[in-house]
Amino acid sequence: MLIYEDKKIPFFYLRKEFNLLKNIPKLQQGILIFNEKTLLILIIDEVLGEHQAVLKPIGKHFKNQEFISGASIMGDGNIALVLDTNKILKYFLNKK
Repeated sequence: MLIYEDKKIPFFYLRKEFNLLKNIPKLQQGILIFNEKTLLILIIDEVLGEHQAVLKPIGKHFKNQEFISGASIMGDGNIALVLDTNKILKYFLNKK
């Protein structure tokens, strides 16, 4: 649990869920997600900014990845995977 504005909020550690436990930065950030009556914090490496994106389907190689809803090609040519926060919230609540 993390404390935010005097509320205890559960957190979802993305590195653990995606099994990326090497090269962990010393400082990580959190994104607060609010859906209906549920609050959840996603622990991430860093926020890179806010972008408008056109989502593309991710193809058969990633179709079993429940948390990834699509991908987008950024202005610099890098690919950004888009997470489905509704599915992450649902998964976390069912896991508890």
